[in-house]
Amino acid sequence: MLGTEMNRVQRRLWRSFVTTGVDTEDPALVRRLRRLLDDHVRIMTPALRHVMQSILFAPGDVDYEKLAAEISALEGTAITPTALRKRVSRSAKMLERAIQEARWDLPRGRSGPGGP
Repeated sequence: MLGTEMNRVQRRLWRSFVTTGVDTEDPALVRRLRRLLDDHVRIMTPALRHVMQSILFAPGDVDYEKLAAEISALEGTAITPTALRKRVSRSAKMLERAIQEARWDLPRGRSGPGGP
């Protein structure tokens, strides 16, 4: 995530990070953002985790039809692109909340609840 070409979800999460008022040019804070996202994705349910791992690390726009087929094969169930988009939306909201609740003003390791 946070490469030169961001997909819609990556941009949405970056905007959430920007609205916290942090210095987005600070490499340490950007690393903390990446760690926060990785940590929160890791504890999501498998259905949400599979989708978000694919979305967060995808370069550029995501082909939801193709991703739905990949996730369907991975999970052994049929998932439609519409259902996939709902999973993405739900997961992105969870990550946005985590970004907003993080204590970006505290040094790493001293953050409050929900912090990086």
